This record gives sequence, structure tokens and C-alpha cells, in this order.
Amino acid sequence: MKRAVRSVIRLGASGFLLVGAMEIGLEFMQHRLHGAPYGGWRLILGLALVLAGIVLLALSRRLAERITDDFDE
Repeated sequence: MKRAVRSVIRLGASGFLLVGAMEIGLEFMQHRLHGAPYGGWRLILGLALVLAGIVLLALSRRLAERITDDFDE
């Protein structure tokens, strides 16, 4: 069960990384193509999502052990 929980945590973390990187990349391209000023909140949101994804990937094993009680085969 720990392996399944760890996989779900990693899947969510990779989603955070993907959405955060897309948010930052799209904001940069909007500035580059249209000359619009940078949206500070969108950059902060993207950075927060990327950092959350990295932290979840790093802690996925410990979180899975803490969430589940059973023994891994």
C-alpha cells in the first residue's frame, strides 16, 4: 500500500511542477511577445507550485510511511 500512496503523492507533485512551470513560461512568453508587464502574482504562484512539487517529491517516501500503517511486501 505504501508504494501506491507514494505513487499518488509523486503524481500530484509532478502535476504541481508542470502547472507551475507552465504558469511561469506563459507569463514570460506573454511579456516577450506582447510587451506586457510581468504579472507578479502569476510568477509567485508559479514559483510556489514548483517549490511545492519539489518538496513533495523529496518527502514522498516519508509521507507515504506516515500515512499508511501496513507493511510493504
